[in-house]
Amino acid sequence: MRLRRLDLTRYGRFTNHALDFGGRGDGPDLHVVYGPNEAGKSTALSAFLDLLYGIEMRSPYNFLHPYDTMRIGAALEHGGAVSEWARIKANRNSLRDGHGQPVGDHALAAMLGGIDRDAYRSMFSLDDDTLERGGEDILKSQGDLGSLLFGASAGLSDLAERLQSLETEAERFHKGRARSTELADLKRALDEVDRERKAIDVQASTHARLTRDRDQAERAYDEAVAALGESKARAEEIGRLRDGLELRAKLTGLRAELEGFSDLPDPPPHWHDEIGPLRDQETGLTRERDGLDRQIVEFRRKLDEIVVDEAILTVSDRVNRLRESQGHYIKTRESLPNRRAERRDHDARIAVLLTQLERPADTDPRGLVLPASTVGTLRGLISRRSGVAEKLDGARTGHDRAAARVGAAQEALHRVLGGSAEVHPDPDLTPWRGLEATAQDLRRGGSEAEALVETRARDGVAEALADALAALAPWAGDAGALVGLAVPDREQVEAWKRTLAEADADLEKRVADVVRLEADVARLTAERDAVGRTTGVVDDDTAAARRAARDAAWAEHKAALDPATADAFERAMRADDAATDSRLARTTEVARLRQCAIDLATTEQALTLARAQRDAGQARRGEIRRTIAAALEAMGLPPHWSPGSLADWLTRRAEALRSRADLRARDRRLRELQDDARSARDRLVAAMAAVGVPPPPEGSLVALLDTADGVLKRHAEQSMRLESAREVLREAEREVAERTRDLNRAIAAEADWRSDWEATLAGCWLGADGERPTTEAVGAILEVLDNLKAVLDRRDDTDHRIAQMERDQQAHIQALSDVLADLGETLDPTRPVEVTDAVFKRLVEAGHAVEKHIDRSADLENALAARAALDAPLAALAARKAEMTALFGGETLIEAASALKRVERRDALREQVRTIEETLAQALGVPDASAAEARLADVEPEALASEAAALEPRLSDLEPRRLELFGALTTARNALAGVDGEDDVARLEARRRTLLLEIEDKARRHLSLRLGIAAARRALSLYQERHRSSMLARAAEAFATISRGAYTGLSMQVEPDGEKLVALEAGGASKPVSALSKGTRFQLYLALRVAGYHEFAARHEAVPFVADDIMETFDDFRAEEAFRLFAGMAGVGQVIYLTHHRHLCEIARAVCPTVRIHTLDGPPPRMTGGDHTNPG
Repeated sequence: MRLRRLDLTRYGRFTNHALDFGGRGDGPDLHVVYGPNEAGKSTALSAFLDLLYGIEMRSPYNFLHPYDTMRIGAALEHGGAVSEWARIKANRNSLRDGHGQPVGDHALAAMLGGIDRDAYRSMFSLDDDTLERGGEDILKSQGDLGSLLFGASAGLSDLAERLQSLETEAERFHKGRARSTELADLKRALDEVDRERKAIDVQASTHARLTRDRDQAERAYDEAVAALGESKARAEEIGRLRDGLELRAKLTGLRAELEGFSDLPDPPPHWHDEIGPLRDQETGLTRERDGLDRQIVEFRRKLDEIVVDEAILTVSDRVNRLRESQGHYIKTRESLPNRRAERRDHDARIAVLLTQLERPADTDPRGLVLPASTVGTLRGLISRRSGVAEKLDGARTGHDRAAARVGAAQEALHRVLGGSAEVHPDPDLTPWRGLEATAQDLRRGGSEAEALVETRARDGVAEALADALAALAPWAGDAGALVGLAVPDREQVEAWKRTLAEADADLEKRVADVVRLEADVARLTAERDAVGRTTGVVDDDTAAARRAARDAAWAEHKAALDPATADAFERAMRADDAATDSRLARTTEVARLRQCAIDLATTEQALTLARAQRDAGQARRGEIRRTIAAALEAMGLPPHWSPGSLADWLTRRAEALRSRADLRARDRRLRELQDDARSARDRLVAAMAAVGVPPPPEGSLVALLDTADGVLKRHAEQSMRLESAREVLREAEREVAERTRDLNRAIAAEADWRSDWEATLAGCWLGADGERPTTEAVGAILEVLDNLKAVLDRRDDTDHRIAQMERDQQAHIQALSDVLADLGETLDPTRPVEVTDAVFKRLVEAGHAVEKHIDRSADLENALAARAALDAPLAALAARKAEMTALFGGETLIEAASALKRVERRDALREQVRTIEETLAQALGVPDASAAEARLADVEPEALASEAAALEPRLSDLEPRRLELFGALTTARNALAGVDGEDDVARLEARRRTLLLEIEDKARRHLSLRLGIAAARRALSLYQERHRSSMLARAAEAFATISRGAYTGLSMQVEPDGEKLVALEAGGASKPVSALSKGTRFQLYLALRVAGYHEFAARHEAVPFVADDIMETFDDFRAEEAFRLFAGMAGVGQVIYLTHHRHLCEIARAVCPTVRIHTLDGPPPRMTGGDHTNPG
């Protein structure tokens, strides 16, 4: 849905005002409504909501227009179509379509997708207070992702606070393991009531009598209240009838006044709104027509006074060219003497340069200038000369030094060999390599050292085995016996431990049960005896015995029928009656005594069962202990050990067995290492003999390796010295060869240069006389030739400029003479500049006359067009005026306006009549006014007054009677509530039921809260899962934009209590959103709201989003980024921003050039771009 136009017909401070937003353009649908404070921006927002959902019952916008005249209209776009709507202030049928017909609110509800007023205000409008509450909600929610996403999308800025408040309310009633809750307090109060109730003993007969007294008092009180109510109802009915008579009298007067307007016609309703503008239009059009007629006469007079010089205009182009060339003419006239002096200076300089070149003065200087290729060649040869000479000298020096190094290297090699290298060939190195390989192999193996280490380790393991065997005491034996010992496995030991522990625990419980039940039996026995002794109540056994004695005496008396049996029967019957009366009189004690007997019997039976279970547990535990003792004796261990001690001993046994296995393995390894050491010594002795080195007598393997290493080291040093000397000689011989090649190349380069130098000099005048100048002389000559060429170029340029100046002066004089000839004038040769100025001034004056003539003609044409444009409005005005005056029989609009005021008064009287008729019908409870008047027709005011007077003393008597009966009822209730000065059972029962009902109500409320909170959190979770990726991405992009890159985006962080939102800083760090500054939280909430609008628009048809001056605290940079976000929202829906800051209009224009600015009560703000301003 889209708002195309908002009509503020009669609403708040507005009358016949409209905000026209126009159709949607190609760019973002962004609008800025600008107006100063109190201009009505917030009023326009309220009007839009009232249009959609109805004007509120007590609207504050009726201060100018009464409720019955308030009206709002709009043009709405939906589904590609535009529809007109209007809303008036009424209890029903307040929505009207484009034809003024009432329609149901469901028509707009379909466009809104079922969104109600509160949802629209929270989701699609935003003001400064909402923005601040949203920032505070981010802090309260502690960054909960689901709460923030849903709260921003739905506009619920206090969602986290509401959930927390509900959670607190639920926990206040009940919370696990909490003692100070409402439920705990209610349960304690209920227990207290039960304790008080058990302590009360009220006789049944007394309670029944007091109950009858209370019921009789209640019936009397109810009858008095009913009589009082009937009298009051009749008095109220008499009052309504008397009010109805007053309304009927007022209605009769209004109808009589209304008869005076019966001659008035019924004009269309819109005439009341049109008459004022029509009168203003008539006045304005008449004034405008007379003013235009006067302007036309004045423009024609001024046009006739203008005279144009046509002769000068025919040569205007030539005069303008003369004006342009005159400056050049004056400049050349002043510059020619200077240019001729420069020409003479150039000739003098050329003569000096010829002297420097030792050439005659009459020599053609152009002939001395060398071609550029020759000059380049000579300069290149001169620059090459120094490099060629340096390379030749360097090559000779390097060759001599290389030859000296070859001699020194040959002498060094001779000293190493002790003679010539040819008489000392290289020895055979194969035995030496064999010795080196054998020594390295034995060093890596280290059998002898390993045998020593292994011997020490074996001794340590043997000691550990001895310690392990000692730790197995009291068991005695060696390692072999320990291996063959039969022991239970670990699962069996754990089973014994578990079953024994279970048997001990069960036995302990059974013993505790026996002790507890024995104490209960003793307590119940003492309680039974105490009740019998203190109250004298006959117990059940005694009562049964007396009843049996009475029956037996009766049987005897019935059989004998003599005085003795009669006396015996009488005694037995009296004893039975006494027991019965005693028990009836003390029903509570009887009940307690009977309950004690029942409890005692039950407890004694439980005690018997508990003792049997204790004995069975003892037997089971003894059987388990005997099984374990037998196994311990078989292993030679004490039979009283527990399964835990046995498990520890088995662990120590396993450690001893591991030490035995480790000792056997180390013995085998030690024998292997000793065999390897003997074999290695034999191999090393053979290798040393192959190179002629005798082994030391009876030496160890380590001593043999040291001897072999020394021999190998000395041999390696000698070999290295020999190889180094030979390498130095080879390097010196290579350097001599290289230096020889460098010397030959340098000699050839020097010869090539000399050949090029001779050839170049021979090709120019420098070598024409047969002599070859040096490179230094040629360099100096080339510098002089460069100067000579520059001077010659400057002289030629001066000659060209002098000739051009002379031609330009002649051309200007000739053009001026031609123009003067066409104008019929002649040129004064001595004053060409003054003549040119005079001709140009004449042309300027003629141009001014032409421009003035054109302006006056345009003014005249505009005035004539404006006068012609008034004909249609004047004709239309005349037609409307004739229509109105014809209806009312007048001639002027003033008369029509007076008649319309009378029509308004007539309509107001009709409305008052209708209102009083409705009030009269409502007061008497009849369908309409006719029925009300019919009912009042037979009513006599005097009779009503008499009846009302009679009712007053009756009401005065009934009220004291009611109070008296209420006192009696209170006394009866208090008597029932205070038997023997104690609280009554009935009161306690009522309090108990009240507590139970309170518990039930609060429990239902608690369950509703818990289920609601769970449903809300589940909904938040589902919403988070459904919208997290897209909405979080949009929010991150928007947050990065509005923070101007200080934050690069948003992310989520999983924590134990849910997913939390974190902000990503530009430097790479992250920060929980609850730790952001206040202003940054505001920006984050705005970014979330923007993302929420995009999320809604992606799934539903977008509706207008309205923001009311939320940038009060924004600087220009933040405002620019905020408008950039709004422009993005305007790409998917309509966005309207209300503001009283002019500079925000400029910022919005800079960000979104297609934004449309609408103004309220004032000129539109000055724009620097194109004109898109739409005044409201």
